[in-house]
Amino acid sequence: MMAGFATAIIAVDAGLDAAASFEVVILRLQQTLLGLVTYIVVFVLLWPHDGYALFKAVSCKLASTQQKLYQVYRELMRGQLGNADKVQAARTLRMQAIQQQAQFIQLLEGVEKERYEVWEIRHKWERYSEQVVELGETTAYWRESITEIQDLDLQELLPNLTAFEIEVDDRLTQLRRMLADDAPTQTPQTIELVANPDALKKLSSFQKAAFTVFFNRLKSLEPLTRAMFNTLGDIKEFAPAIAPVAESRPTPLMIVPDLDRLLGSLRVILTLWLCYLTLIYFNPIPGGQTWLLWRRLRRWPWPLRHNCPSRCLCRHSRASSFLPA
Repeated sequence: MMAGFATAIIAVDAGLDAAASFEVVILRLQQTLLGLVTYIVVFVLLWPHDGYALFKAVSCKLASTQQKLYQVYRELMRGQLGNADKVQAARTLRMQAIQQQAQFIQLLEGVEKERYEVWEIRHKWERYSEQVVELGETTAYWRESITEIQDLDLQELLPNLTAFEIEVDDRLTQLRRMLADDAPTQTPQTIELVANPDALKKLSSFQKAAFTVFFNRLKSLEPLTRAMFNTLGDIKEFAPAIAPVAESRPTPLMIVPDLDRLLGSLRVILTLWLCYLTLIYFNPIPGGQTWLLWRRLRRWPWPLRHNCPSRCLCRHSRASSFLPA
């Protein structure tokens, strides 16, 4: 499509003259190559930029912020929800995590094009990026459910809650180490958050519903952090000691091109190039240059024909032919 529009622009600038058209083409080619070479020289020699170092720093900051946010949420869960300082600290860390997460995704796109070794494992980095986003969403949902369970005795309802919290925090620590290119000092341990059925019988229906939401959101941190550990260990080539967790992914949507519009676009591009080459190599043409463009223009779809600058040119030429010399 760009080639088709470029051809129309060249034809209008050259005034439908074969020699002028060829000179305009060569001039535009020289200008494009000059701009490309200038950009490469300036980018490589004058202002060299290593995006990988910045990407590495941002990824470490993001992992640290997410761990601090998890620790603050743990304190809120333990009865510190009325502490204004803790609540404000959680909000500040949440905003920092959102900003760093957006910067992480943006830098990853640039690093994939700058570094060949990152491009080769881009699918793994994209999977880790999705898991980072999912971790932020999961902790946010978990925070929303904390308010409804403040009056419950979590230690009685969840006997192994402390061990579960420590395990998740240790996994986040190992993620920070691997992002800094340090080998993990320990691997994730198998742990399952289990509720006490006897304590659940004492709860009312509303309390059971609130606890179920809180329990499911907190429990989802275990498989997610395990998957993040495995993915990052695979990226950094630290052999994981546990088998990767099978993840259920939705079927990706298939991109189906519109054949009618695609054929229409190809027809327009081909028509413009045929007219352009004909004017250059077969000039003069029986019937005139305006007749050739008009015949080609009549084969275009109506929306393109209506807005094409060549239509105005042809109409002007046809009108001028009736004027006295």
